[in-house]
Amino acid sequence: MLDRANDSGLPSPLVGRTSELTVLTSHAEAAYAGRSGLVVLSGPTGIGKTSLLRAFLDSDTCRKMTVLHGTCGQLVAGSGYGGVRALFGPLGLTADDAHDSPLLQGNARRALPALAPHPGDEEPPSPATAYPVLHGLYWLAVNLMTQGPLVLVLDDVHWCDERSLRWIDFLLRRADHLPLLVVLAQRTEAEPVAPAALADIVAQPRSSAIRLGPLADADVAELAREIFPLPVAPSFAERVAAVGGGNPLTVTRLLHELRAKGARPDDTGIHAIAEVGQCVVAQSVHALFERQPGWVRDVATAIAVLGGAADAAAHIGGLAAVTAARIEEAVTLLRGAEVVAPDRPDLAHDVVRSAVLDAAGADALAGLRARAAQLLSDIGRPAEEVANQVLLVPGHPQPWMRWVLREAAAQATNRGAPEAAARYLRRVLEAEPDSVSAHVQLAGALAETHPVEAIGLLKGALDLTAEVRAKAPI
Repeated sequence: MLDRANDSGLPSPLVGRTSELTVLTSHAEAAYAGRSGLVVLSGPTGIGKTSLLRAFLDSDTCRKMTVLHGTCGQLVAGSGYGGVRALFGPLGLTADDAHDSPLLQGNARRALPALAPHPGDEEPPSPATAYPVLHGLYWLAVNLMTQGPLVLVLDDVHWCDERSLRWIDFLLRRADHLPLLVVLAQRTEAEPVAPAALADIVAQPRSSAIRLGPLADADVAELAREIFPLPVAPSFAERVAAVGGGNPLTVTRLLHELRAKGARPDDTGIHAIAEVGQCVVAQSVHALFERQPGWVRDVATAIAVLGGAADAAAHIGGLAAVTAARIEEAVTLLRGAEVVAPDRPDLAHDVVRSAVLDAAGADALAGLRARAAQLLSDIGRPAEEVANQVLLVPGHPQPWMRWVLREAAAQATNRGAPEAAARYLRRVLEAEPDSVSAHVQLAGALAETHPVEAIGLLKGALDLTAEVRAKAPI
């Protein structure tokens, strides 16, 4: 099956996934009939998870349902309720809608701290418990289902924060007879941000697994016919499949590189496959940069660092130090080279992002991360968004960064996401090992999830405190 209406930002059409698409569609039909379900889609990088999801979401069944589709990213990995905001963000719900929107009626308004960019603005529930927010999000989903069956699709779930996963688990355990389908896609070789929470979801009885494997030789031949305007020899397709491991992303890049080098898709072109096939994605990105002015690389690197963040397009120039006219020219060129996605100011795939960042070098990348954090802070982006950049800066954070991390921890706590708060505060404690306040704040974030560690931190704070009066509040 070949889906020519691919807009995923990946260079390849959907090939060889007919059976998997049929399984997804059958689960959607069951949800449409009122039988809830969960599908976990997994496979290695570039195997076609996102392309399959795009084809599924474009199916006739999904068009009859309410669909919320979000993607978790490395830049926001671990942020409190980041996965929830990726799903529900397009709805644009705010505290101003609490009295007018039917989606926020009743207990659903308790979901607002999880949805708001600035949770402190929403009169958050007590940080001592996350239940009110989980309960509110459950009723928000139920209110959506009063309008029709609901499909929640979350891609790159290995980067999803623990609190969002706990809510998905919370929802599914209460989803009997609800017209609901949840689809989670994860990369098999990536270590999840919240492995225990993800494992709890996968272990649910209603869970169904789809594991994407490599493409067959016939599927690779079909891809080759899309790229070469010549007949494709079976031996050529077989060799491309072997060198590319049947991985759609790698195979497609390899085929494009072979055509660019003048190779023919027959027995005479086989000798070029092994040479071109080594690190094909990285090589194609590096070769592109070598052929273009330096500011094209700078724009691509800035896009990779900003990671598709909110209003990222407006900040590319500030980070890359490139004029608006050159940014537009660079983005057009990078889209033509399938480095930048066609529908958003972000790179087409995480494999491409890695290649772009690797080309920048470790020292230059560290400086760009710090500059990006400073830029986002200066323009008033939420502390959590700034802190996510800070977490990627190697070494101990600077004093202003520590303030941002503390502020981000406070926002996460207000959302009822202590795991995210602890993630920020650990970096503060690493930089300030003798700080009593850092010990106490981290202990507070860990009190419910890791009480033994929290007690140890409080004991450490007491050891660092000399005066009896200062010990008493601890």
